[in-house]
Amino acid sequence: LYQSHSHMISVKPGWQRPVPSDAMVNLICPLSGYDYFTEAFKGMHNVKTNLILNHLYEGSVSVAGLLNHKDIREQFNPDRNDYMFLPNEMYNADGLDLLGEPMSELEKYYGAKIILG
Repeated sequence: LYQSHSHMISVKPGWQRPVPSDAMVNLICPLSGYDYFTEAFKGMHNVKTNLILNHLYEGSVSVAGLLNHKDIREQFNPDRNDYMFLPNEMYNADGLDLLGEPMSELEKYYGAKIILG
C-alpha cells in the first residue's frame, strides 16, 4: 500500500483508487507489518491499522500469508468499516483463504468492500 495526496490510496505504484474523504479504511495487518503500516498511515484520519494475530497456529507465526477469515472475524469488530485492505498473500490461486473460504464471504460478513494489496 502506498499513500499519496488527495485522499488516494494505491495498492501498487502507479495504480490509484479514489477513496472518499469520509470513508473509513481498515488495514488488516499481521504482527509482521503492523508497526510499519501504523507509522506509514498515521497522518490519515480515515485509515486505521488493525492488528490480527494468528490463532490458527497458536500465535507462532506473524506473516500475512497465514492470516485467515476465522482469526479476522474473532478479532476485528470495527465501529465503522467502508473499505478493508487485506494482504493478497492471504489467498491462494483460487481466491480462497487458508481455511478454504472465499473473499466474498468476508465482504458479506462485514458489509465492506475488500481490496487486496
